[in-house]
Amino acid sequence: MDSQSADINECLDRFFEPTEIASDSRIRSSRVVDAPPVLCIQVQRVQFDMEKMMAFKINSHLRVRSQISLTRFTGSGTGDLGVEGLKRRLASVDRRLDTLALPSDGSDVLEALGRVQAFMEGVEKWAHLDAAHELLADLPGADVRGTAETVSTLVGSLASTLSDARGRWAQEREETAEEIDRVYDDVVVDSMAYTLHAVFIHSGMTPEFGHYWIYIRDYHKEHGVRWLKFNDSNVAVVDKDEIFRVGPGGFANPYYLVYARTVDLDSTVGI
Repeated sequence: MDSQSADINECLDRFFEPTEIASDSRIRSSRVVDAPPVLCIQVQRVQFDMEKMMAFKINSHLRVRSQISLTRFTGSGTGDLGVEGLKRRLASVDRRLDTLALPSDGSDVLEALGRVQAFMEGVEKWAHLDAAHELLADLPGADVRGTAETVSTLVGSLASTLSDARGRWAQEREETAEEIDRVYDDVVVDSMAYTLHAVFIHSGMTPEFGHYWIYIRDYHKEHGVRWLKFNDSNVAVVDKDEIFRVGPGGFANPYYLVYARTVDLDSTVGI
């Protein structure tokens, strides 16, 4: 994982994504034949910088799910549940939104058009000044005022068109992302379905330093399912939002996840 934020399902999709073998251009793919009772997932957060010759930690946010399924990886590809089609649609929308970016100064096209329009409106007002009339009289055929009005109108029209389009693309992106989210949430309880049991956390900017703790799913006879935080000698009940937060969580990151097969959950974790 190397983006600002990722979903555990996206990581699984990438892991099972078909890859081309450079030596003979064949496609290599993997599929799940039999699912284990306990599924352990290691998040590859430590990378090595060949230029600096040192290891570094990727602190990207990972959205952890309470339920996941390996069903879509049992066939010939990940398109069994339509995830790939939705992701292609999402990528297409992202490309359209990305085209509005201006890499030179960090702004986007609409911001630049706004600055141009404001400038041309200023030119138009300037052209009405008496001093400007005297100056322009020495330039035969120079219709600065008319040109400024025309350019300002055209820029405003283009900005309005692009703004409306960006609104539609942004809405399409949100709807597509929500659709993907529903697919990931729609976990059928079968032999390929898993329930999160433990989350190992590393807090620290680098792989060499930091602090470790673990969250474990527990079943209490009176209170039902709860999450316990084991932090050195301290054990405390925590709100599940602490584990399943959607937004970035700084430098405290999951690096190891333990899932138990849902149909065997009682016997596997000893409930």
